[in-house]
Amino acid sequence: MKKLLLIIGTLFLFVACGPSTYITGSWRKPDYVAGSKNYKKLFVAVMSQDLAFRDNLEKDIAAAAQKRGLQTALSLDVFPPNMTKSQLPPKEDLHRILEKTGSDIIMLVAIKDVKEETRYVPGSATSYSPYGYGGYYGHYGGGIAYNYSPGYYTTDKIIYLETNLYNLATDELVWSAQSKTTNPADFSSFSREYIYAVLAQLKKDGMLRPTADDVK
Repeated sequence: MKKLLLIIGTLFLFVACGPSTYITGSWRKPDYVAGSKNYKKLFVAVMSQDLAFRDNLEKDIAAAAQKRGLQTALSLDVFPPNMTKSQLPPKEDLHRILEKTGSDIIMLVAIKDVKEETRYVPGSATSYSPYGYGGYYGHYGGGIAYNYSPGYYTTDKIIYLETNLYNLATDELVWSAQSKTTNPADFSSFSREYIYAVLAQLKKDGMLRPTADDVK
């Protein structure tokens, strides 16, 4: 649990391999039909104690939603930035607050886990043919040589996020997915890859109607 309280920015390290985000699993409400609910406004809430991470990711998600024609509202514009779970209004009051924003669908993004995993990268050998030995007499046995790079251990930084979509009117979960990001280089690349992965999965799961950009 303590790992979840770490500032996410400390994980945005420049590493040899680039960041990688993909969806590890997703679920869709069985009777959901894309476009059956004419959602107009998305309420975005990123649950993190790192306010910079929360603020920037909420804004980036909102920007992506607005490109698809949705209006948006952000949790940081509605609730105090330092609000704790114990300070959360009762469910009925919370529902009224969200209704006042004009939102009809809610996206909750939660940090499920932050891990460091150590793995072994095996060594490798590459062969080459030396140049300029003047035949076997000049350098007997030197026709093939090898370069060897020894193996080593490296530590991967991994962030797991859970993204849930709720219908505000019915309080039903309509879609959920978990994403895994390995070795984020910086927030910009992390946010871009996360949003791309989520949008791709939403399309794959039939949660979004295709747009003109999708068919290009």
